[in-house]
Amino acid sequence: MKYDYIIAGAGCAGLSLMHHFLHSPLRNHSILLIDRDDKVQNDRTWCFWDTQPSPYLSSKHYAWDHIEFITDHFQKTESIDPYRYYCIQAVHFYKEMFDLIGRSSNVTFLRDEVASIQQSENAASILTTSGQVYYGNYVFDSAFRAKPNPDQHLMLSQNFFGWKIKTPTPAFDVRTIRLMDFRSAVQSPPSFFYIVPYAPDYALVEFTRFSPEFKVTGEYRQQLKDYIKNTLGIEQYEIVEQEKGLIPMTNYPFQPREGKRIIRIGTAGGDTKSSTGYTFQNIQHRCRELIGELTGEIVPSPSRSKRFGFYDQLLLSIMKNQPEQISRIMGSLFQKNKFTKILEFLDEDTPLGRELLMLVQLPWGPFAKAFIDSYLSSKSKQVTSRELTRMDQYHNSSTTPA
Repeated sequence: MKYDYIIAGAGCAGLSLMHHFLHSPLRNHSILLIDRDDKVQNDRTWCFWDTQPSPYLSSKHYAWDHIEFITDHFQKTESIDPYRYYCIQAVHFYKEMFDLIGRSSNVTFLRDEVASIQQSENAASILTTSGQVYYGNYVFDSAFRAKPNPDQHLMLSQNFFGWKIKTPTPAFDVRTIRLMDFRSAVQSPPSFFYIVPYAPDYALVEFTRFSPEFKVTGEYRQQLKDYIKNTLGIEQYEIVEQEKGLIPMTNYPFQPREGKRIIRIGTAGGDTKSSTGYTFQNIQHRCRELIGELTGEIVPSPSRSKRFGFYDQLLLSIMKNQPEQISRIMGSLFQKNKFTKILEFLDEDTPLGRELLMLVQLPWGPFAKAFIDSYLSSKSKQVTSRELTRMDQYHNSSTTPA
């Protein structure tokens, strides 16, 4: 059972890579896709922005050209032209991708679970929990297998809980995404509400929290109920669907490759922006790069400067150690800058001069403290590393029994 390529995981990253394979010169190569689920549940929503039309038909269902930002102190709505803010419901994405797979005779979908992945010089292999072994020239693995050390890395989670609700009368502005609403939300850990309006009487309303805890609790449900009733003023509604989940937010240095034949994709490959959780567009950029590498084509890719990693690390530090400052920082950012410039910044597509102009407008105190904390933490880790090295050298040179 040998294939040219094996994709482990039929989530956003795995199916996006499949899309790029089947629209490339590699479309006729044999591909095995493995996932334990049949991917028919509408289990999540992916959102992103772009100046170009999306290649996915499933993204054509919903798109917006205005964004809204709200705190207790101000409210701002603005056009994001030439950007469009897209939203893909998982059930539409899964159907589009599996329809494409069904038309491709060289693709095999296997409903099974990966137990382990191995590699040699010339091939990689997957062992499934049913005991089958499959070989490929490369394995693209989207499972989150990293184990960050909380003593060495900042570790938070973007936890979310949302309802798609139907109201008896119009209650939502269908032109506008409510990107962040800090009203009524507890600010330690930092939390906000998010609204995706599909129709005047139908929307996804979501509660999001940046938390050191990797779990969604019953409090999230109560926060959502209170927001819908007390802030939105909606007394009657029907809950059509529910979604919940978490996105890791960390400065852990993900390794996109494990040796020559195993390639990590999605969050596992470092495609999630650590300070925001946005992943979809980074996955698309990475897929183009991988296909270009396999075909020998040079593919233009976004320049990813280390300074953006530094910005992300400072913000993660503030989320963890000064959580009450997040709404103030976000409020200052959105109040003093055009939304299109903020989207460019989040895309890591801005010149240094403009970044500095944006950053100097933010409250400097939290960032100064985060910078000092980061510096001291780095020094502490260096000392600890040196001490561990000395201990290793001592034990290696000592003849005294342990």
